[in-house]
Amino acid sequence: LPRELQVDISKFVQAGDRFLVSDLSVPAGVTVIAEPSDIIALTEAPKAEEEVVAEAAPSIADIEVVGEKGKKEEEAAKAETPKAE
Repeated sequence: LPRELQVDISKFVQAGDRFLVSDLSVPAGVTVIAEPSDIIALTEAPKAEEEVVAEAAPSIADIEVVGEKGKKEEEAAKAETPKAE
């Protein structure tokens, strides 16, 4: 196996350009066992970034409190609870 193979990427000008096994320049004594038509590298068009829409933060009035007792209910519950002696 060769330690490295140099590839000229200046051929990659537009989306869809390909570098095939047949485009390789291999050192003397190296045999490529892949098909000459096999793709080694392929350029693609950049993917568009999805626009992230930030949701507005809820206001305090929009937040629903569940399971929380008011001060009067807490005081009534304490008065009903027998004290341990």
